[in-house]
Amino acid sequence: MSDIVRVKGLHVTFSTFNGPVQAVRDVSLRLAAGEILGIVGESGCGKSVTVQAMMGLWPTAITTVEAAEHTVLGHDCRSFTESDWRSLRGTDIAMVFQDPMTALNPIVTIGKQLEEVIWLRQKRRRSDQKGSMTEGIAEEVIHLLRQVGIPEPERRRNQYPHELSGGMRQRVVIAMALAGKPKIILADEPTTALDVTTEAQILLLLQKLVREEGMGMIIISHNLRVIARLCDRVAVMYAGTVIEEGSIEAVLTSPAHPYLQGLLSSLPESATDGTLTAIEGQPPDSYHMPTGCAFHPRCHKAMRICARIAPTNSNVSDECSKRERVQHVRDHQQTRECPHQAACWLYRPEVK
Repeated sequence: MSDIVRVKGLHVTFSTFNGPVQAVRDVSLRLAAGEILGIVGESGCGKSVTVQAMMGLWPTAITTVEAAEHTVLGHDCRSFTESDWRSLRGTDIAMVFQDPMTALNPIVTIGKQLEEVIWLRQKRRRSDQKGSMTEGIAEEVIHLLRQVGIPEPERRRNQYPHELSGGMRQRVVIAMALAGKPKIILADEPTTALDVTTEAQILLLLQKLVREEGMGMIIISHNLRVIARLCDRVAVMYAGTVIEEGSIEAVLTSPAHPYLQGLLSSLPESATDGTLTAIEGQPPDSYHMPTGCAFHPRCHKAMRICARIAPTNSNVSDECSKRERVQHVRDHQQTRECPHQAACWLYRPEVK
């Protein structure tokens, strides 16, 4: 199974009044067609910065984005200009932003905003230029609004964003991402403002589109229940870097990194005596990152080497379990290696 997104050694640095701050450090991720990758971690760990860098959204005047490899649909994006990115955004790669009010134009009706995306898609992909470019656009807008669960789509399409509730605006943003029929969707907390019933409906829709249309999706979420239900693989981020990655089953049932172990232990369902177990301490200051492993000041398993040298990825398991391989064959009709890796000295043979 070939990768439609491949990033190696991604670094994102912002220029600030207090000096440069490295928000993302040496991140490597991959995504295949028909696959859903989840990214989890605390607020401020670099999740949104990473996916927006994958889409070329950071202004070059204040941001430095570097990577050993950055390919999207076979294109080497490291030397992309803004014009190059515009040729991909909206149709080949689309994003669902976390805040729908700032993602939508407040002075344009939601119907017009959806029509613009559909028209752009038709303009880029239409080989036969005969006939009207606007044929069927109004009907497609209504279909998209109905598809994401918006009632009375014929009336809603003529309304402005401020006339809709937060949940409806979130659904409109999802509809806009789907309007371009992209090959890749980057979703940043796409169900934050939705009720449980609508959330389940949207998640089923996204999963169905990924499987049937061969799309790839990267989803950011704080909700591990959503990640477990929707994703094939998960990457756990801490302090701007990926500290654990693998299949959903391997990572969530057998967490390797002490940070993820603490994260799962702090969930309400893990409290056997009614007392929540929190991870002690605070995330590190991005301006003054600790040497070695960024998590070592909060880690109860830390060793002396953890404070001196940052660990590299180690295989927790060499390959997927038999049951996981069967699941991948059933879902994707192909086998694919999905090693469970963790950036922790506990899994390095030289320190055992």
